[in-house]
Amino acid sequence: MSRQVAHGVVWFTEPVKARVLDLMKAQSSAARSAYQAIHKHGLKGNAVKQYVKRNFMSLMNQRYISDAVSRVNAIEDENVLFGGKQSWADMRAGALAKEGWRERRNGQLYSRGDKTKSGNPNIRVVGDMLLVNDPPGRGKWLEGRLFIPTKWKPVLDCYDVRLLYRDGKFEVKVSWTEPDTPGLPTVAGAIGVDCNPDGVAVVEVTGNGNLKHSRLVTGDYVLATKYYDGDPCDHFCVGFFRCMLVDCQGRTTDRYLVADSDGHLFRANGFRRCERIQRNTGDILVAAFPYIGDKPGRSLWYWRRHLRELQDLINANTSVSGA
Repeated sequence: MSRQVAHGVVWFTEPVKARVLDLMKAQSSAARSAYQAIHKHGLKGNAVKQYVKRNFMSLMNQRYISDAVSRVNAIEDENVLFGGKQSWADMRAGALAKEGWRERRNGQLYSRGDKTKSGNPNIRVVGDMLLVNDPPGRGKWLEGRLFIPTKWKPVLDCYDVRLLYRDGKFEVKVSWTEPDTPGLPTVAGAIGVDCNPDGVAVVEVTGNGNLKHSRLVTGDYVLATKYYDGDPCDHFCVGFFRCMLVDCQGRTTDRYLVADSDGHLFRANGFRRCERIQRNTGDILVAAFPYIGDKPGRSLWYWRRHLRELQDLINANTSVSGA
């Protein structure tokens, strides 16, 4: 299992913002109280929660308090300065206002995930909204507008949320657990191929992961071309070379490979980053290299689809040079 963390931002209206800051201050104070209970009074386990609840149950619910205790349970240092030692030094030196130090000291609200509580009991992600439970409001939820980059897809059946207030802005961290990606079966070994514009590196390992052999095949030709055939992307470099390939029966075949060096696995027109091409097609492209390579013009992909036109180009240039 792997832990994933998504970073985002939240916007609250002014009345809601003030209430969220109150909850942050209350839980941060409860966390400091829990720290004192552990390191000053020697309390452990449920006794720590009962100690904190005496002063904070009117401000938060039991789960907020439990999460405040979890924030400090792993701290072993007995001389912790909440808010950070550097922030404290900056404030004493006049480089940080007292309000700024208090913001760092009290600017956090944490809620652990729970599958039985809609994924999270106190702070929930619902579409593009972040809902914060306000216990004194008896069932009231404080709403904020949430933005998380689309590259993140949080699993919302059980997720932790940490809300931070820094420099006048709210940041949010949503974390969840995902199952590990299943590995490829390697009972009989595996082969790894690294395709580059000027060559191919091949490595074979045994079933237990030991190196069997490796080989680097360098390229014979490099075509530097640019798309002029309707593709929206500029394309400047294609590695084009011959090498000996081994099929599943162990037979070697002399084939051509094309490597697209722009780094895209799939382009809009469907061509892959590296692929084999037929021997006769490769022979024509090699013959045309003096006329189509190392200059702006039609791309390799274009000529590959228009071999008859390319052959005509070769014949025309051969006739001129022969004359």
